[in-house]
Amino acid sequence: MFLRLALGLLALLSLATAPASAETGAVDAAPQAGGMQEVEECVQKNLPATSSLQTVELRSRDRTGSERVLGGEVKWKRLADGNSAWLLLLDEPPDVHGSAYLMVEKETSEQMWVYLPELKRARRIHPNTMAGSLFGTDFSYEDVKYLQRISSQTGAQRQPDAVEDGRKLYVVQVTPPPEEGSAYERVVGFVDQSSCVPLRIEFYGKGGERVKTLSVDPDSVSREGKGWVPRSVAIKDLKNESETKLLVSKVKLDADLPDRIFSVTTLERGN
Repeated sequence: MFLRLALGLLALLSLATAPASAETGAVDAAPQAGGMQEVEECVQKNLPATSSLQTVELRSRDRTGSERVLGGEVKWKRLADGNSAWLLLLDEPPDVHGSAYLMVEKETSEQMWVYLPELKRARRIHPNTMAGSLFGTDFSYEDVKYLQRISSQTGAQRQPDAVEDGRKLYVVQVTPPPEEGSAYERVVGFVDQSSCVPLRIEFYGKGGERVKTLSVDPDSVSREGKGWVPRSVAIKDLKNESETKLLVSKVKLDADLPDRIFSVTTLERGN
């Protein structure tokens, strides 16, 4: 999607395995020709040639209506080795200024770190801590991974296409391998075939219960360069009855971002 959403990347339990309900419209009877390659090629169209810089706001609201707002920048770049990196750097409010979350893509997985200025060191996110909250929001560290690019995750399989509100959607189901220590039994993404932006992602916990939903406001999707960028993304925690909205106010494509800023060493030296 942004954020390499495809970066987007997102409630319908039945869509993952069988025919759609009346709420979502029709689903084709069998998987479509082309498989995951067709979805991946669509998603790739929204990636900038080299990098992107976005000004973002994270608005979290709990079941009591209490709200907390974080502000900062999201930086994405295609690195020299062909993989990509994603950095969330917070500057507001003052008590989180300088905090950061770094994700670096490797050939078969992602490496993640969180940096807190008061500790003056970056902490590696391991599989058993993937369910942890990203700076107190409803996004977990693992959720960001799927937001980045659901179509390329290990265990991703294309499901029968769907039609919802007149939009044709690719449907992708990810079954995380046991060794990943995922909090989810499966994750299902719905990608708009026209804009190639994930409009919804649904997260199912152990036992098949839907525990979170991530959705993109279709009216917020804007044309940026050759691709499309969603500017309003909401994730809901159905158990805690809380919600976080990620709002994008500015987008700069192919910004001058040196590789060195996407490193643990740079974070620990003070960003």
